[in-house]
Amino acid sequence: SAPHLSPPGHLSATAGSGSLICCIAGDRLRESLLRSVMAVPFASGRNNHMGSLFTQDTAGVEAVLSVLKEKELFVLDSLTHAGSVFMLQAKKMGLEHYKRDVFLDVTPSKNDILARLRQAERIALLTGSAVAIGNPKPETHAALKDWHKLPNRQVSILSVMELARSGRFAPPF
Repeated sequence: SAPHLSPPGHLSATAGSGSLICCIAGDRLRESLLRSVMAVPFASGRNNHMGSLFTQDTAGVEAVLSVLKEKELFVLDSLTHAGSVFMLQAKKMGLEHYKRDVFLDVTPSKNDILARLRQAERIALLTGSAVAIGNPKPETHAALKDWHKLPNRQVSILSVMELARSGRFAPPF
C-alpha cells in the first residue's frame, strides 16, 4: 500500500494497492496503470476517486491520459479539486472526457442524496445531461431506488458510456 501525498497541513490518507501518486516516475506509473486496466478488462473508462494532489500534476495526468487514449478509454474527472488538469489535458490530447456535475453522497443522508439527484435532474433538463457520482453506500442505494420510483421523472439514469453512445452528451470543453 502506497501513501497518498497530501499538501502540508492536510490530513493524510492511505491509498490502496495500484494507486497513482505524484512521486511515481513515468515508467512505473504507466506500468501500474496498465496493470489496473488489465485487472478490469471490460471497463470503458476511468475516473479519479481520491488524489486531489495528483490531479493537479500535469506530467502525471498526461502519463495517465496517454495510457487511457492508447486503450481507447474515456476519463471522468470527479473534480476532487478545483485545480484539476484532467479535463484540460484530455481535451488537448483529443481524449473522450467528462466531468462530475453533482456528487451525490457528500453527506450520507437519503434525503440529502435525493435532493442532489433532483439537482442533477435540473442540470440535465437545462443542459441535456448531468453526471452524478456517488459511493456504494446503503443510503445512496436507497435514495437511487426511491428516486427511480418517483412519478413524473423527466430524466433517466445511464452509465457514462451509455450517455456517450446516446449522442445526447457533449463534453463541456
